[in-house]
Amino acid sequence: MRMRSVVAQDRAVILGLLCRVRVFTEEEIACATEILDIYLSKPTPKDYDFFCCTDSAEAFCGFVCFGKVPLTDAVYDLYWIAVDSGVQNRGVGKALLRHLDDMLLAKAARMLLAETSSKVSYGKTRAFYVRSGFTEIARIPDFYAENDDKIVFAKFYSLYERRRKNQWTAIKDPADLGEMQPTSSGMIGIGRFETALEP
Repeated sequence: MRMRSVVAQDRAVILGLLCRVRVFTEEEIACATEILDIYLSKPTPKDYDFFCCTDSAEAFCGFVCFGKVPLTDAVYDLYWIAVDSGVQNRGVGKALLRHLDDMLLAKAARMLLAETSSKVSYGKTRAFYVRSGFTEIARIPDFYAENDDKIVFAKFYSLYERRRKNQWTAIKDPADLGEMQPTSSGMIGIGRFETALEP
């Protein structure tokens, strides 16, 4: 798989992808279109950045939209990550997120935030975040609609980078940070915008 920046010729492909995955509402797709158009219409610097993944035949497989959170010290938002329905369950989502991790670590990012819904239809999204080293850090009841909470996940890159080098134990509470010890167990987390992807 090849990663590259999104260009104007990708616009129609991205909009078609968002419709095909059958997760996003018309309002969500309209929001994504607005953000994409802002990205395509502005040279640097950008509030939003897009990159995509293509296969060996240059077919479009998925994309990510992210950006630095204003007024923060190296905190970034993951606005959108989506994989075409025809290539799901092939590791595309994992590859996209790994590439984003590498990009943000190169920028000395401290944290990546991702917001999603508590609806059943977003269950795979939430599970994907947890498997990818994110931890739920906040929940706002009835944020999007009645019985549809806003869930905020975070990946902490200072810890993520240490895990890559030393293997750290998972932790459940931010208060436990000072007590964390290296182990051979693997993932770390601090326990407790939209996404369409696969494990």
